[in-house]
Amino acid sequence: ALTPLPPYGSLKSHSKEPLLQMARISRRQQSNDEALGYFRKVLEHDPNHEEALFSYGQILAGRDPAAAIRHFSDWMERQPTSPTPQLELAQLYRQAGDTQRAETIVQGLLDQFPNDRNALARIARVLPKGSGHIDQALDLWRRIAERDPSAPSPLVQRAYLLEGARRAEEAESEYRRALKLAPMDAMALTGLARLLFKQARW
Repeated sequence: ALTPLPPYGSLKSHSKEPLLQMARISRRQQSNDEALGYFRKVLEHDPNHEEALFSYGQILAGRDPAAAIRHFSDWMERQPTSPTPQLELAQLYRQAGDTQRAETIVQGLLDQFPNDRNALARIARVLPKGSGHIDQALDLWRRIAERDPSAPSPLVQRAYLLEGARRAEEAESEYRRALKLAPMDAMALTGLARLLFKQARW
């Protein structure tokens, strides 16, 4: 059953946490108008609240991409060292067909966070999946793997990309490298099994 929600104006204006909780509930229930109102109230208390900024922008992106671009641009100007608004802008520009702006933002992120494993992983996930960008994505996951040599996940991500590009031999090599690090890793096991099955080697 859906949880009945009080109007956001009825909550105490000095209390941020109840507003945030109601915003989360509204969003889960897909009551986006109410969620926007609650997140807006949270931002009146704390203009730099990252969850509220992110969620408010994501809801906007689903209904008014231009407004979402303005929102994330403003956030980026106020917090230029945060990768989150830049990543969201790159996605929005790409969806709008403005690939040049998207590429400029991605390159700026790579220059800004050359050694940040988490930032690199997030950048890799927003890159287009087309063949023209696979080498860039592969290079990012290679750099991430070098920074966390005990983690199988970057190798599995490389394998996914290679498998999608029909570079089966290289994909198999990456899956096997991941399994050497973590023999019971579910993603690597599933990926390798799928690859071998497609090649009638299972």
